[in-house]
Amino acid sequence: MQENTIVFQLMGLDDAVKQEIIKAEPLVAKNLDAILERFYDTVTKFPEMASLFSSPERVTHARVAQKAHWLKLFSGKFDSDYIASIRKIGSVHYAVGLPPEPYMAAYTRVISELIEIIAQAHKSKGINRTDVKRMAQQQSAVVKAALFDMHMAVSVYLQEERTAKVIALTRMADTVEDDAGNAVEIVANKTIEMSQRASEMARSATDVGNDCQTVANASSIALENAETVAAATEQLSISISEIASQIASASQITGSAVTSATQSRDTITRLSSAVDRIDQVAKLINDIAAQTNLLALNATIEAARGWRCGQRLRCRRQRSQKPSQSNRQSH
Repeated sequence: MQENTIVFQLMGLDDAVKQEIIKAEPLVAKNLDAILERFYDTVTKFPEMASLFSSPERVTHARVAQKAHWLKLFSGKFDSDYIASIRKIGSVHYAVGLPPEPYMAAYTRVISELIEIIAQAHKSKGINRTDVKRMAQQQSAVVKAALFDMHMAVSVYLQEERTAKVIALTRMADTVEDDAGNAVEIVANKTIEMSQRASEMARSATDVGNDCQTVANASSIALENAETVAAATEQLSISISEIASQIASASQITGSAVTSATQSRDTITRLSSAVDRIDQVAKLINDIAAQTNLLALNATIEAARGWRCGQRLRCRRQRSQKPSQSNRQSH
């Protein structure tokens, strides 16, 4: 309201001007229908303007509304009822997409017609110096009223436009903030997921290390058993050589058995002892072989378990690499 007061003062819309506006009201009302008819005939000739009026009914509605508003304007009151009316006009212009430039150009034609109507009315009565002054005062008052009305409509239009821009920028800022928050949350979740997978990989590496140590221990035991078997084999070879020697001696003793029965019995006794030793060695070899087979089986099982752990580690590494690649592609 304070801004309107300043505009009133700048445009010289004082009480005297308002009285001239009120005096012009009957003349304006008499010619208003014809002025509006010519106004909308001119407007609808331009495609850009005609598109705002989709049917003759829309043109009629606009004409009736504009007539009611101009009658309020030329009442000279400029009260809250008039302010509400002009604000509605400015808001409608913004809503339908009517820019200020063609509106102001069309309004200029109306102002020209009003000036001409006032001039013709005074001429018909006969013009003297006093009448010329009155005509000029009335024309000036009408022009000031029309310009103030145009100013108000354009101001409301621009205010609506600024409000719409602020709303759009606010929505854009909210959208950017939400998107940024979502992106940060996604990155945080991916970081936690990668940390968990790294922990799983570390545990898997530890398990593989333990399994490898078990396999190494089993291999060491198998090596010791192999050395024991080699030593037993060497001892068996010595025993066999001794048996061969004893057999040779037994053959000699058997040849001379007829002459020496006592020597034969001694020889047979030694041969029996040698056979017992062979049985013991053979039993030892069988025991060692059985233990070696068991250790070899355990080593095979541990090796297979270590291979499976290695496979699991490679699979986990591949899964962890896929999210990382997708993250780099999204960035």
